[in-house]
Amino acid sequence: MQTETYWGMTLNPFTKELDVKDIFESEDMRQMSQRLEHLRNYPGIGLFTAPSGYGKSLALRKFTARLNPNLYKVVYTPFTSISESDFFRIVAERFGLAPAYRRGANISNINERMTRLCKDQKIMPILIIDEAQNIRSAGFFQSLQAMMNFEIDYRNYCILILSGEVDLNNTLDRGQNQAFAQRITINYDFQGLSFEETSEYIRTRMALANAASSIFDPAAIESAYECCQGSVRKLNSIISTALLIGCNEKARSVSAEFIRQAALEVSLIK
Repeated sequence: MQTETYWGMTLNPFTKELDVKDIFESEDMRQMSQRLEHLRNYPGIGLFTAPSGYGKSLALRKFTARLNPNLYKVVYTPFTSISESDFFRIVAERFGLAPAYRRGANISNINERMTRLCKDQKIMPILIIDEAQNIRSAGFFQSLQAMMNFEIDYRNYCILILSGEVDLNNTLDRGQNQAFAQRITINYDFQGLSFEETSEYIRTRMALANAASSIFDPAAIESAYECCQGSVRKLNSIISTALLIGCNEKARSVSAEFIRQAALEVSLIK
């Protein structure tokens, strides 16, 4: 029997493939959403950091889904482990430009493209750089700074969003990157799911699947909170696996033991 059917669920709600409207509104999500909205109203540079799986990308998906495509041009790239030249070539292509051979030419062309979009077409460009903790090139942030120089700092014609793991903060704190770091106008570090949020997350996800959250023993929810370590992604994996284990065992409820076993399996898979 399929896991969802066994537990009386109409779908698996512990997956990232859910509709944007069903994304769980944790405190981290709320804080990041507020800051993204501030950037929308006052264009500049935003920095968002958290351990992997805390929900940064979900927050970005929720934010961009609300934007009017006639007023905003969103360019997203997670490719940060490549050379600077390749990075700016990709960004140029995604802005609809023919990539140049030289990095400097691409930076200049991107700057010009963003300026024209904003000034002439009244379309605000939004460049989202995900997985930014992988940036290692000493000159990368100086290049980004050059790309963001508009009319001698009179105004910004682009919203730049950097999203990455916590190591990104250490990278930006280095001497050669501090000039760029000082231009960051919005900064938020995720705290992770609290116990109350973990409990509410499980309840609301089960409600989405038209199933009762009471199938989880109270001790199972406590165990899930301890095992997920604040990570939404890890919590999803643990809960999905625990439901499968419970189904295989033909159990009436999900116990703390099932959660611990699932956490071990998820850890081994990774």
